[in-house]
Amino acid sequence: LTANEGLEDMVMDQARQRIYIANSGLNRVEVFDIRRKELLAPIKVGQLPRSLAMTPDGAVLYVANSASEYI
Repeated sequence: LTANEGLEDMVMDQARQRIYIANSGLNRVEVFDIRRKELLAPIKVGQLPRSLAMTPDGAVLYVANSASEYI
């Protein structure tokens, strides 16, 4: 972990009223519930998540990990 790691990207999930935030410092995606205005349980992902994208139907959240070499 370096001083440059932290929150990298975010994507809005309209259907679920959640915001997903890539947290490269902790190798996870933070989940914020807009309705309840609170963080939910994070989603563990590969090393150094940098970018997020969600399919138009909201079924799949893609996470690009820069140190894991996979999505």
